[in-house]
Amino acid sequence: MNFKYDISILIPTINEEDNVGSVLNLIKKSTSINIKKEIIFIDDNSSDKTIEKINILKKKNKLIKLIKSKKRLGLGHAINQGIKKSSGKYILCLDCDCAVSSSDLKRIIDLRSENSVVIGSRYLKNSKIINCSKIKIFLSRMVNVFIAFYYNIDGKDLTQSLRIFPKPNGFKPNNLTHPAYFIEMSIFLNKRKLIFREIPVFYNNRIAGLTKNSTFNLLKSTLSFFIK
Repeated sequence: MNFKYDISILIPTINEEDNVGSVLNLIKKSTSINIKKEIIFIDDNSSDKTIEKINILKKKNKLIKLIKSKKRLGLGHAINQGIKKSSGKYILCLDCDCAVSSSDLKRIIDLRSENSVVIGSRYLKNSKIINCSKIKIFLSRMVNVFIAFYYNIDGKDLTQSLRIFPKPNGFKPNNLTHPAYFIEMSIFLNKRKLIFREIPVFYNNRIAGLTKNSTFNLLKSTLSFFIK
């Protein structure tokens, strides 16, 4: 299969007007000029100036694309739309909150391969989480331990959105919320015999904008996965 780009970078947005410029700078610092990439923002019906700012940036950078939803359909729907419209050999899922460093993101990108999914893990020995709820971290870790054991997946942060993997075909998740969407994706990629590779990251909770994945939403999404 011929691909137009090496990597399609998918960035879901809801009210991220203060972060869209920063995430582009993060990508610029993390990717070699030799990597052919497209940057796809998928906006889930923002009510601030996110779309206006992306359109301004689009005029300066032809690699930037924008997909707009008329109503809010969830993170998973946004990623699915991005995958469908992408032309890259690899898919990189990247949040707009700039929670990781350019050096960590570069390592994730550089480790991509046709037989693996590379995850920026928050739960390895050398990982570090800054400015995040301890209850939320505890619940997330417990969910990951159970998913890894029950589905026999070699990973510690299978709910993490920050990951790069070969463009998938046939992925049709039942749940479009986070983290259930990425749980389903991890199970799907594991069934396709991809190797799970994790690297430790310094995860710094967002400075600008509001989180869309509160502890309550995390619990709700996780429960919806188990009772589907």
